[in-house]
Amino acid sequence: MEELTRESKPYLSGEYEEIFTASSTGLLSQEEAATYSQSYLKEIENRSALRFAEKRGIKEGIEKGRLEGRLEGAMAKLKEMVSGLRRSGFDNDTIAGFLNESPETIASL
Repeated sequence: MEELTRESKPYLSGEYEEIFTASSTGLLSQEEAATYSQSYLKEIENRSALRFAEKRGIKEGIEKGRLEGRLEGAMAKLKEMVSGLRRSGFDNDTIAGFLNESPETIASL
């Protein structure tokens, strides 16, 4: 059986963290144990906050990616329409009027 140390797989996975915490605090005075407990609770709170922030960041990233994808799709459609109108013989000013865009925007496409 593998020796259970702070470098062992079960400890690193978090499965036995409470056991290590309990065993290491058994030698502390009451004041030291109270201080340690407060510190440990703060660490747990911080980890929870980090997990929440990570999930929120992932969600925001997905939403941003979707928005960027829609924007890219709209730009591709606009370029396609401008290209078709140019092939039909319309100039940039006329196309800009049709699409309610500036002539500069149309020229850049």
